[in-house]
Amino acid sequence: MPPLGSPSIQSPRGRRAASSSLSVFDQAVDQLEVHAPAPVIVQRLLALLLDGHASWIEIESALAVDGGLVARVLRLASTPAFAARQVSNLRFAVQALGTDQLRRVVVTAQFAGRGSPFTRALWAYSLRIACVADALARHAGSSPAADPFLCGLLHDVGTMALEKFLGASYTSAGFAPGDPGQCAIERETFGFDHSDLGAIIAARWRLFPELELVAALHHDPEAAEGLTLLRTTRAAIDIVALARAVSAPAVDELDADDGTLCDRLDIDPGEALACGREGARQAHELLASLG
Repeated sequence: MPPLGSPSIQSPRGRRAASSSLSVFDQAVDQLEVHAPAPVIVQRLLALLLDGHASWIEIESALAVDGGLVARVLRLASTPAFAARQVSNLRFAVQALGTDQLRRVVVTAQFAGRGSPFTRALWAYSLRIACVADALARHAGSSPAADPFLCGLLHDVGTMALEKFLGASYTSAGFAPGDPGQCAIERETFGFDHSDLGAIIAARWRLFPELELVAALHHDPEAAEGLTLLRTTRAAIDIVALARAVSAPAVDELDADDGTLCDRLDIDPGEALACGREGARQAHELLASLG
């Protein structure tokens, strides 16, 4: 995996034409502006929502420039997962949801799954991890610095980009979103995995600082051991990794590595498994309400 914060990641020299001299990874990085453009409106909105001096009018105005995003926000805001009543207009949605929920709704609306069967499966999986991560964070003794829902929702940004860049050659490689063997298949087939590319995308997007590490280490949280991280940043990585473990279908016990995650997060393994079931149910209800 390319080192986090290396010059090739932090100081790209602009888009180059893909050629046979570039590896598949280099070509994917080179084409990020095409296949994974920075969500500019979302960046602006998240900045405003974190600014204690921004007015609701400023927030509404920033969102209103994208009619399609507004429509998706209103639809999501009216679901039981985010609001207890129908949301009929943007101003009401902005003020009724509050900053924390609005942040989640806006990002969810931006990345709502549309397109191929693989994209829809990836969206359903990511939403499940988001809901499970949120449930885990409510029960864990070690709380993450970033919103656990957004960490879970966006941890697989590398997979999102690779499907767009590689198309059928990627989706036919033999894994479904969230499969434990996904990274191994990707490395064998393409020479790198989605966490490599995801860390670069997260660094470029700058939605929130923890996302780069979550994208890079959600398959290997123990690799954070050699890094100097805040406890709350380490918790964000661990919560997403544990969410992946406990949200797997029919899981009824945790292995030793997952038990280590529970210890670091100060959460009982049985409670973690219950969070997996709770989050999966919430995600299913949200998907059903969206149609």
